Amino acid sequence: MPPRKKQPITIIVKPPGAAPTTQQIDPGLAAMQAVVGGPIELMAGSAVGLSDAIDIWFNEEGKLEQLSANLGLTHDGQLWDVIVGTVFFAGHDAKGNATSLDPVHYDAVHAFIKASEMHDHADKFVRDHFTVRTVP
Repeated sequence: MPPRKKQPITIIVKPPGAAPTTQQIDPGLAAMQAVVGGPIELMAGSAVGLSDAIDIWFNEEGKLEQLSANLGLTHDGQLWDVIVGTVFFAGHDAKGNATSLDPVHYDAVHAFIKASEMHDHADKFVRDHFTVRTVP
């Protein structure tokens, strides 16, 4: 019996400086890396006030590569980190595998994006505050 083909998953993708879109991708590492343009890193949605059912994926080397600022992460009104490069939002199953983002979470994700989107002079802010520097 041939292996079953995995069904595409539905995600929300937010590139820097552009509106979020809903897209379908193949579930798996290669497709996820293609969305963010490199190695992937996961942040639980609960880390930024979203549901535990939401995963946030982004390029783990984005700051090293000096990708454009995308979403500012705040706590009590203070910026504590910035996600750079393209980010996407997905769900996960009990084993931690990426799954489609449940449509019940679309409004929360869009509200988070709207509240967190970086604007004027964001790239300079990231370079000044979050750039890795070598020490002689």
